[in-house]
Order: sequence, then structure tokens, then C-alpha cells
Amino acid sequence: ISISLLEGGGGFGISFGILGGGFVYSELLPNNKGYNPLPPLIVGVFMKIEVSIGISIKKIPKYAFYGSVIKEVHLHQDINLIDEGAFAESNIKINIQELSNLKAIGDGAFYRSRGLIIYLPQTLETIGSYAFANMYNDIKSIVIPNSVTSIGESCFEYCNNLVSISIPKRVTSISRSC
Repeated sequence: ISISLLEGGGGFGISFGILGGGFVYSELLPNNKGYNPLPPLIVGVFMKIEVSIGISIKKIPKYAFYGSVIKEVHLHQDINLIDEGAFAESNIKINIQELSNLKAIGDGAFYRSRGLIIYLPQTLETIGSYAFANMYNDIKSIVIPNSVTSIGESCFEYCNNLVSISIPKRVTSISRSC
């Protein structure tokens, strides 16, 4: 199964199909205030699928993949925000190194998630509270890029195997328990 998320003239769309099985589904969602650009069908998915985010999508919205078990999410370089809880409680292979325009990682964006390849891009400016908290054994070391100026509260809390963290001098705000 593969899923693609795209933006059209009137809103966001989703299409997916079973490769080789002939099944195809697609839907266009209005781009009105209050609509989540990623339909609820992505939240809590427990399938070995791959998801490709369409080039027109610039942010991963709040709780878009919350609790999902997905083989892999392919992100593109133009994403500039991973919002609050976007990948929290999930088990998804994600490589954020590819995000060369990423400016902010929201509160709890990767809280208790698995499968993340952690290399923070040089464009990153803000890391939210609890952004990488409770990742247990998945983080061993991390280098905060020179572009970061703010690190939120408890962003690496309960990362039990974290033995090395490099924080640049440019960081002007580190909240408690980080």
C-alpha cells in the first residue's frame, strides 16, 4: 500500500492504493479553516505502508500521524514546520535530515516515537517542549545546530541512552528539565 498527500487548487487531497491489487481511493478535502490538511485516516494507522508528503505541503499539522505504525514517511525538503504531536506515540521510519528548510519542531512532535533518524538540519531555529521526550533507547547522542536559539522544556526527558548532547552558544533560551 502507498499513500500520497497532495494539495490541489481547492484543498488537500489523499490518495492510496494497494500496489498490484487494483484498489485505488482518492479524496479532496476543502482547505477551509478548521480542516486538518491530513485526514483522520492517517491518525492511528497500523499498516505497513509508505507515505509520501506532497511537495505543496509545507507543514506537518498537529497530531497528523499520532499513534500510527507506518513503515516509512517520506518528507520533502520544503517542509518548514513539524507541529505539536505530529508523530507522537508513533512507530515510523522518518529521516528529518532531508528537511533543509525546517525552522521549528513543535511541542511533543516526536514524543515517545520510534524509528526516527535524528539529525537536526542547520535551518532549525526552535525545538519545542517534550519534542523528543520519552524516546527511551532511540537517542544516544545529538548535536543541536548553530541555528537553534530556543530549546523547550523537557525536550529530551527520559531519553535513557542519551549520553552526549552538543548545544551551541547561540541558544538563548533553554527551559527547565531539558
